[in-house]
Amino acid sequence: LLLAGSLKETTCPPSFLGDEPGQLFERRVEKSFPIAKVTRVKMGFRTVPLCDPDLYPLDVLAVILGDGRTSAFYRAVKDEKELALSIDASSWTPGFAAGQFLISMSLDQKEVDPAIDAVWEVLDRIRERGVDDAAIERARKKVAAAHVFAGQSAASQMRRLASDWITAGDPYFSDRYVERINAVTAEDCRDAARKYFRKDALTIAVLTPASDAVSEERVDVSLAGEKKYGVIEKRLSNQMTLLLKRNPAVPIVTFYFMSKGGLRFEPADMPGISRFMASLLTKGTRTRTKDEIACEIEDVGGSISSGSGRNAVSVSVSVLKEDFDRALELLADVVMHPVFPEDEIEKQRKDTLAEIERIDEAWVAEIQRLFRRHYYAKHPYRNDSLGTADAIKGIDREKIMEFYQGIIMPNNAVLGVYGDIDPKDAARKVEDVFSDFQPQRMSEPVIEMETENIAADRLITKTNQKTSAAVFVGYNGLTLYDKERPAADVIDAVLSGIGYPSGWLHDALRGGEQSLVYYVHAYPSYGIDAGYFGAIAQTTPANYDTVLAAIKEKFKLIREQTIDEETLRRAKSMCITMHEMSLETNGAQARRDVANQLVGLGHDYDQHYAEMIRNVTAFDVQRVAKRLFGHTLTVTTKPESD
Repeated sequence: LLLAGSLKETTCPPSFLGDEPGQLFERRVEKSFPIAKVTRVKMGFRTVPLCDPDLYPLDVLAVILGDGRTSAFYRAVKDEKELALSIDASSWTPGFAAGQFLISMSLDQKEVDPAIDAVWEVLDRIRERGVDDAAIERARKKVAAAHVFAGQSAASQMRRLASDWITAGDPYFSDRYVERINAVTAEDCRDAARKYFRKDALTIAVLTPASDAVSEERVDVSLAGEKKYGVIEKRLSNQMTLLLKRNPAVPIVTFYFMSKGGLRFEPADMPGISRFMASLLTKGTRTRTKDEIACEIEDVGGSISSGSGRNAVSVSVSVLKEDFDRALELLADVVMHPVFPEDEIEKQRKDTLAEIERIDEAWVAEIQRLFRRHYYAKHPYRNDSLGTADAIKGIDREKIMEFYQGIIMPNNAVLGVYGDIDPKDAARKVEDVFSDFQPQRMSEPVIEMETENIAADRLITKTNQKTSAAVFVGYNGLTLYDKERPAADVIDAVLSGIGYPSGWLHDALRGGEQSLVYYVHAYPSYGIDAGYFGAIAQTTPANYDTVLAAIKEKFKLIREQTIDEETLRRAKSMCITMHEMSLETNGAQARRDVANQLVGLGHDYDQHYAEMIRNVTAFDVQRVAKRLFGHTLTVTTKPESD
């Protein structure tokens, strides 16, 4: 309010963008991208801006055609014909120009044209026959539910009001949007499909991986170790492990430094100090201020970030290849010479305390935090990386420096240098720049194993001021080193799809005619000496009991019955595909390889992932399910008024 009072009202003349000429025929472009792991296709139709009345049937069509396993595209293109690994549809309608109706697919390169033909079969069917009333009603419910769930916090409502005002000139546009969605008819959808889904208005973009021949041509395999895994491991004279990977596909270099640290290394009376310290690494060194660090990296169009997790502290820098030397020197300075300025400590303290104040604002964070606090007995994984208000108030520069000196040392760290590099030259430069970084004595924390903490069924309930109910059903789990991890990942794929809305839980709670949850997902959490397997869902208080029963029933089913070969095949395919897609960039590969090396799995762990998944049998899945899915720790949050 104080700021608003100082602002002066002025006029802002509207900007108008001219309409692009109409499209007269289909356009298609294909491009090879060497770091891509799967082929991606986008099919786009030019549509309307935000305030056009056709917005509403187009948005309903996006849900009917491409939202989830009940969608027309999923059933026809992925499920029945098995032409795509994933497929979805979306309608983008900006306030400033005509929008786009987009269909996105990931698939095998040989399936591109058959998949496009299959998409047209679905579109032609809707153009001719329209959509049924059940599909319309399901789409309405999904849109209405998304609107309600997205506006639970004061911050989200504030963002919605501001966005509606800026884009539509109406702060209550979103409220009226739901009303107008509910008024859409089958005829409206059919008419919109006929109007916009035309072949002469279609643009297709295809992005394919490079062929094996091209990839081998462009990769220098003259150094030992690079031909086998693409990664060279080198031990520097100061005992720091260096990983190097040459990828000339794009002229980018990523440096990823990681040392043991995080929650596992925090003193019991100082939770949050690892994240606090890591946040300050880029806030000033002996020779650079915070602003100088920011300017130096932004001047070359790069990025620098630091962070702390459960097991480690990290610093990453990404730049264009020509700025290699500058970025390496900056990284070394940040890692070796932070000064933790008093004024930056106070700013960080203020920011952290504000984050702690609103730590339970998001329902996912709230219920996951509640579960961890009751699942782990003594393990530091039970703590929040933010720490507690009391601990943060008690942190000073001396404690920060002591914690830093206890973990940031070369014999406790791994550095990855990935991208368009000469590995020999890069190794020489890293050795030189980090020559003053000397090994120190380090103590590993002694922590008891906590993977079997649930010996009897337990229920924890918390009330809050949110409008929805949330549930977390937790089971015992596995560590990072457990050989049963691949089978647990396959279970994850069967139950909830690994990053794509699918699986038994989705089918039971959001598939078909079901609309019992806004969100449902299951996942394994693997730690160094602790772990769990859990399922999380957001629903209405009225549907809570039904949702909880359905979740437990699916875990019981995979424990008591052997899955069929087709279910197993699809789950394994999903595991491998999603794993490959998660490692497409230099940064993603460096982060994963460095982390695996640091915890003792070896940088090549992910290279064997596909093989490990392929070796999983239905018997393995059931054996691991029987091992883990016995008793439950169920954590619930519900509205106070319920």
